[in-house]
Amino acid sequence: MKYDFSDHDEDIPLKPDNAKVYNNRGLAKYRLGQYNAAIADYGIAIQLKPYFVDAYNNRGLARVRLGQYADAISDYDYAIQLKPDLVEAYGNRGLARVRLGQYADAIADYDYAIDYETPFTPGDADAYNYNNRGYAKARLGQRAAAIADFDWAIRIKTDYAEAYHNRGVVKDELGQYADAIADYDTAIRINPDYAEAYNNRGHVKYRLGQCNAAISDYDIAVLLEPDYVEAYINRGHAKNELGQHAAAIADHDIAIRLKTDYAEAYINRGIAKAQLGQHAAAIADYDTAIRINPDYAEAYYNRGNAKYSLEQYNVAIADYDTAIRINPNDAEAYYNRETAKALLEQHDVDPITYYDTAIRINPNDAEAYYNRGKAKCELGQYADAISDFATAIQIKPDYTEAYYNRENAKDRLGQYADAIADYDIAIRLKTNYTKAYHNRGYAKYQLGWTSAAKPDFCTALRFAIKAGDVDAITIAENALRILNE
Repeated sequence: MKYDFSDHDEDIPLKPDNAKVYNNRGLAKYRLGQYNAAIADYGIAIQLKPYFVDAYNNRGLARVRLGQYADAISDYDYAIQLKPDLVEAYGNRGLARVRLGQYADAIADYDYAIDYETPFTPGDADAYNYNNRGYAKARLGQRAAAIADFDWAIRIKTDYAEAYHNRGVVKDELGQYADAIADYDTAIRINPDYAEAYNNRGHVKYRLGQCNAAISDYDIAVLLEPDYVEAYINRGHAKNELGQHAAAIADHDIAIRLKTDYAEAYINRGIAKAQLGQHAAAIADYDTAIRINPDYAEAYYNRGNAKYSLEQYNVAIADYDTAIRINPNDAEAYYNRETAKALLEQHDVDPITYYDTAIRINPNDAEAYYNRGKAKCELGQYADAISDFATAIQIKPDYTEAYYNRENAKDRLGQYADAIADYDIAIRLKTNYTKAYHNRGYAKYQLGWTSAAKPDFCTALRFAIKAGDVDAITIAENALRILNE
C-alpha cells in the first residue's frame, strides 16, 4: 500500500490550528519511514493541543524507530498520565524500556497491557505483548516464564515467526537443542527471509558439532543480510573448527570491515592465524582487541598463548597474569602460566594442582573438571578421572568432549559396556564425531560384538575420508581389516 500525505498538506492551510490534521500528516509520514518529519508534525499537534493523547503516543512510536528511547518513554508517560487506561501506550512503553535494558519495568508495562485486554477476544496486539514480555523475562534469566509467554503468543497468532524464534533462543540457552531447531525451522517456514533465525539455527548446529550444516545456515543469513556481522563471526568459528583457517580469516576480515571496533572479531581472527602458525600476526590482532577492550581476559589469554608459541615465556606469563586477574576462574590460564614458568625455570609442572586451585575458586567450572580429568588420565588415574568428567557433565550436560574422554577412561578400566553408553551420548551431541565412532566400535569389539562394531568403524572411516584425516583413515581401515580376517 502506498501512503500519500498530500491531502493533509492541502488541509493545513485551510485548518492551520487543527491539531488533528498535523497528527494525521505525521502518521502518513511515519508510514513512509520519514520519522523526523513525523515527529515535527506531532510536535506541532501537541503545541496546538497540549492534551492530545494520540499525538504523544504516536510521537513515541516515531522516536523508538530512531532509537530515541528515553524521549519515547517520556511521550508514553504523558499519554498514560492523560489517559491511564490507554493500553497501547503501556505496550509501546514496554518496548522502549526493553530497548534500554529496563526489563523489570517493561514486564510491569506488559503485565498491565495483557491483564487489561479482554481475555475472551485476544488479538495480534496481545500476541505482541506476550512475545515482548517473554523477551524481557528471558533477559532476566526467567526462562521457563519466558517460554510460557512465547507459547501464549504463538497460541494467539499461529504464524508469529518472531515468537517461534524467541522461544528457540531460550530453548537453546536451556540446552534443548532439538526443540530449538524445531522452533527456528518453523520461524523460517513462516518467514523464509528471517536472517536471524538462520544465524541462530546455525549456532545450535555448531554446538551439536554439525559444522557444515551450520555454515549452510550462516551462508543464507549473510545472503539475506550482507552486513550481518555476527553471522560472519559464527561462520568463521565453524570454518576454523573444520580446519578451514584461511576461510575463517576471510570471514573475520569481513566482520572487521563492517565493524572496526569489534574486539571479538579480532580475537577470533587471531586464533585462526595462530592455527596457521602466524603467531606474530595473531598477536597484532590480540593487541587491537585489547586496545578496544582493555578488560578482555580472553584476548590476554590468547596473546599469551601466541607468545608462548614463540618461546617468549616472560611476556606470555605477564599476559596470563592479566587474564587471571580479570577472570580468576580461567583454569587454562593458570596451567599455561605455570607451564611457561616451568620452561623458564626448568622444572616439572603438576597440572592437577592448578586445576585444583581453579575448582576451589569456581566449583562450577566445567572446563577445570574436564582438564583435571584429562591430566589424571595421563597419570593413569582413570577412576578419579571418570569422577571429574562426570562432574563436568553434570555442570554442562552437552559437554561432548567430557563424554568422549570419560568413555576413554572407562575403556582403559575395561568398562566397555558403560563406555558404549557414553559414546552413544557423544555421538548424539556431535553426529560427525569420528573418534567416538571408532572408539565405540573398539568397545563393542572388546565385548565380542563384532557385527555391531563393524558399522561404527565404517562410519568412522566415512567421516575421516570426508575430513581428509589421513591418520583416522588408516586407523579405521586397520580396524576393518582385523574384523574381516
